[in-house]
Amino acid sequence: MLSRIDATWEEVALAEQVAFETVADEAEARKQVQALLTAYLSAAPSDDPLPAAVETRLTAPLVDPLSGANLGVPLLGIVDLVLEERTGPLIVGFKRPARAGPVSGRAFACRCRDRS
Repeated sequence: MLSRIDATWEEVALAEQVAFETVADEAEARKQVQALLTAYLSAAPSDDPLPAAVETRLTAPLVDPLSGANLGVPLLGIVDLVLEERTGPLIVGFKRPARAGPVSGRAFACRCRDRS
């Protein structure tokens, strides 16, 4: 796992637009990530199931439950963790912005379209 961090570090930093002020700052950040991963893996039970998905963005059409008609509004969600179970995928958590308040259907649709 640590070798994967080294192999993908530059690619991920570029994709996430992470800019380090100095080479020393980057080296320190890499050491911290490796230390955190090592601590996590040493504390995790060996029989923990492997995740099927982590921090995954999912979309699905909003469908009228009575008519089955697609209402033309995409549902968007970010799933924290998905585990494979014998009965199918198990969704472990959902993300929702803490500052989000009630949103009208029309406003929600606009937000979803803006992010697509």
